[in-house]
Amino acid sequence: MTAKSVKSITIPVGELEAIVGWAHDNWEHRLHVVAFRFDECVAACGARLIRVPMKTFGHSFGVSRRDLMAAVDAANGYKLAYQAAAGAGCGAVSIIITPINKSVVMLEIDLDIGGSGAKLAVSRRDLSGHGYPSLATLDRTMDTSKASVDPLAATGYKLDPVFLSAVAASNMAFGVDHNTIQIEGWTSDRTGAIVFTNSRNVRFVVMPHAP
Repeated sequence: MTAKSVKSITIPVGELEAIVGWAHDNWEHRLHVVAFRFDECVAACGARLIRVPMKTFGHSFGVSRRDLMAAVDAANGYKLAYQAAAGAGCGAVSIIITPINKSVVMLEIDLDIGGSGAKLAVSRRDLSGHGYPSLATLDRTMDTSKASVDPLAATGYKLDPVFLSAVAASNMAFGVDHNTIQIEGWTSDRTGAIVFTNSRNVRFVVMPHAP
């Protein structure tokens, strides 16, 4: 299969930056990888999780947070350089993510003004071999089947405010029509995840703070 026959995943740089920030910041940790599979992008650190709907065209692969952030930094650098040279913004900037083969993923900066910026060839991470959580594991993490109909059931949850700040910042990055999120579910024993959803069906999952 040639690179030309492979469909690419295109993500606005602001959205990708928001997603990548949810991945584990230790590059040796298995959750340092951002996953692209099953028509969604997933990033997690163990205490929080983001699941973003997007077309993945049947692909299933991971890219490290470090590599994706390098592409984001380069794209933001292009934006600043163009603004300084032209005295105007360059419009939308996206990152095109293309799995080239079993070992390599190409990250390309796509400029709204036409043409492309730098290309970065990075390692393709095998999600199963890398020990990344399965879809079933993610779904179990988000299981709120123990939720109570009692409207006060969430009272007493202890949440890290840093995680809530990340939800707010990431929600804004997705350009939603209104900057509100909905609580989708929680567990009545306050030990499970709280799941938030925005108007683009991006799901933010936050685990409770340890007592």
